[in-house]
Amino acid sequence: MSDNLANPAPLGLMGFGMTTVLLNLHNAGIFELGAGILAMGIFYGGVAQIIAGIMEFKKGNTFGTTAFTSYGLFWLTLVFLVYFNGKLGIQANSEAFMTAYLFMWGLFTFFMWIGTWKANRCLQFIFLTLTILFWMLAARDGFGWKGTWAVLTGYEGILCGLSAIYGAMAQVLNEMYGKVVLPPGAKYPLSSSMPFRPGNKGPRRNFYTTESKKRERRGTIPPRGDLLQFKRYRVSTIAAFQAAIVASGFIQISKFSQGAMGMNDDRLFGMPAEQGRWLFIVLGFIINICLGSVYAYSVFRTPVQKLLNATATEAGLPFMLFLAFFATLMFFGGQVMAKLGPKLLGMIGGAIVGAGWMLASQAGSINMLSVTYGVIGGGGVGLAYGVPLAVVGRWFPDKRGLALGLTLAGFGGSPFVSANVASALIKAVGPMPTFFYMGAAFLVIMLLCFIPFRFPQEGWKPAGWTPVAAAGSGSVDLALGQMVKTPAFVGLFLCYIIGCLAGLMAIGISAPVGQEIIRIESATAATLVGVFAIFNGLGRPIFGVLTDKLSPKMAAVISFVIILLCSLGMLTAGEGSLMLYVICFVGFWLCLGGWLAIAPTATTIFFGVRNYAKNYGLVYFAYGIGAILGGIIAGQAKDAFGSYKVAFYPTAGLAVAGIIIAIMLMKPVRK
Repeated sequence: MSDNLANPAPLGLMGFGMTTVLLNLHNAGIFELGAGILAMGIFYGGVAQIIAGIMEFKKGNTFGTTAFTSYGLFWLTLVFLVYFNGKLGIQANSEAFMTAYLFMWGLFTFFMWIGTWKANRCLQFIFLTLTILFWMLAARDGFGWKGTWAVLTGYEGILCGLSAIYGAMAQVLNEMYGKVVLPPGAKYPLSSSMPFRPGNKGPRRNFYTTESKKRERRGTIPPRGDLLQFKRYRVSTIAAFQAAIVASGFIQISKFSQGAMGMNDDRLFGMPAEQGRWLFIVLGFIINICLGSVYAYSVFRTPVQKLLNATATEAGLPFMLFLAFFATLMFFGGQVMAKLGPKLLGMIGGAIVGAGWMLASQAGSINMLSVTYGVIGGGGVGLAYGVPLAVVGRWFPDKRGLALGLTLAGFGGSPFVSANVASALIKAVGPMPTFFYMGAAFLVIMLLCFIPFRFPQEGWKPAGWTPVAAAGSGSVDLALGQMVKTPAFVGLFLCYIIGCLAGLMAIGISAPVGQEIIRIESATAATLVGVFAIFNGLGRPIFGVLTDKLSPKMAAVISFVIILLCSLGMLTAGEGSLMLYVICFVGFWLCLGGWLAIAPTATTIFFGVRNYAKNYGLVYFAYGIGAILGGIIAGQAKDAFGSYKVAFYPTAGLAVAGIIIAIMLMKPVRK
C-alpha cells in the first residue's frame, strides 16, 4: 500500500528551504522582519512540514517523521516566540533563554545529521549547515555578536535553505523525467528522504511511482537498471557544477579530480603509485604546518593578554584547552575515520579548525577565546591530525618511520612559518584580525589538500617489496580492545607520556628559562625559540629513521638518554651558560618531535595497520596527559620554589623511568 503513496519529502524540504531563505535574508540585514516571513513560518515552514511528517509516518519512515514534524513545530514555536514575546501578559524571553533554545535545536540537528551519514550527500549537507546555523544563532544571542557575525549567520542560513530547495527539486524532477536531472549525490540517488531502513542492505524505496512502472513496461522509458547508472553523472562536469550550487562542490570536484589525476592503486597523481605516493607526504606536510600553528600561540599571548585585560595564567588557558581537546578529539577521529573515510574526516576537521580561528577573532573575553580557539580549534586539529598519518602509513609500509617523520615535520616546524606570519600580521592589523586571516587561509589550504586523500586497497604493497615475516612490522592486526591488554601498549603509553611531558614543558618555558636562568634578552630568547622549532620538526624524520632502522624500543631509549642529559645540563646551568642552554633545549625540542614519530610508527609495528586510526587515537591520549602534567610541573616549580630550574629534577627522574619501561615493555606483540 505504501508504494502507492506520493513521496512527501519534497514538500517538507521545500517548506523548510523557502522559509529558511526568507528568514535569513532578514538575518543578513537585507530587509526587516515582517508579516510575510511570519506567515511563511506558520503555514509553509510549519504546517506543510507537519503534513509531510505525517505522510512519512504512513510510509514507515522514522527519520522523515521525526525531522519534518520536529522542524514544522520549530517554526510554529519560533513565530510564537517572535510575535507573542512580552505580549498578552507573557513574560519576555531573555537572550540567555534564546541562546539555550537555539543551542538545543542545534544539538538535536547534530544528532539528526549523524543519521544522514547513510543518506545522500545533499541531505547530509542540509543537516550539517542547519546544525552550524543553529549554533551560530546561539552564539549571536549568547555573546551579543550583532554586527558582522549576524550578517555571516544570515548568509550561512541562506546557503542552508538553498540546499534544501535543491534537494526538493532533485527528487521532484528526477521522478518526473525518469532520470537523474539533479544529482543528490548518493549510493541510492533516486531515493526519497530515507534511502533504506536501518539494517537493510538495499534501498527501501525509490522514486518510481505506479505510473512510472507502467511506462517502463510499455517501453516508453528506459529500464530502471539503466537509470541507476549514476556514477557517470557523479564524474561529469554538469554534476560537479550542480553540486557546487549547494556548496558541496569540494566533494564532487574531488571525485572528478581523483579520476583525472589517475587515483587508483596503480597510479597516483598521474604517476606510478610507488612515485605518486610521495605527494601524500608533501600534502600532509602542508596540512601539518596549518595544524601545528598552535605552537605559535606564544606570539599571540602577550597582545591578547593586554587586549582582553587578562592575567598571565588566564592568557595561557586557550593554549591548554587547545592541547586537551586536540588529544581528546584525536581519539574520536580515529573511531569515525573508517566510516567517513580519510578525505571527508580531514575536510571536516580542517573546516572546524578554520572556523575556530575565525570565531576567535570575535572573542571579547579570554573565556570566549578559550571556547573558540581552544575548544573548537583544538577539536578540529584533533579530527584532522590523524588523517595524514593514517594515509601515509598505509601507502608506506616499507618506509613507515621515515614517511611519518617527514609528514609530521610540518607540525613541529610550523612555528618557523606560522609564528613569523602571525607576528607580522599582529603588528599590521592587531591580534584579533590575525586570527581571522590565518583561519581563513587554513580553511582553504586544508580543504584543497585533503581532496586526494584515500587509503590503498587492502593488501597493497610497493612493487618489489616483501613484508618482513618476523615479529613486528605489521605481523599482527589487533583491535582496540585487544591492544589495551598487551604489555606493549602499557609501555608505549607510559613512555609517550614521559616524552611529551618533558618536551611540552620545555616548549612552554623556553623563553622564560632563558631570561630567568641564563639572563639573556627577551628578543634573543624569542629568536632562539624559532631555532628550537626547527629541531622539533627535524626530530620527526630523524627518530622516524631510527625507529625503522633499529626498533621503537631503541629509539625510545635514545630519546630518554637525551632528555636525561639535557635535564642534568639545565640543573647545572647558570647566568651566561648560553651554549649549554641552547644545546639542552635543542635536545628537548628534538625529542618531543621524535616522540611524535616514534609513537605512531610503534603503533603500526606493534598492533598492525588495519585498526591504526582507532588504536593511535587512544595512544595519543598520552600526548594530552603529558601536556597537562608538564604545565603543572613547570607552574608548581615556579610558584613553590621561585625558579623554573626545579622543574628539571622530575624530568631527569622520569627519563630514567622511561628507559626502564621501554626496555621491559616496548616489545612487539607476537601472534
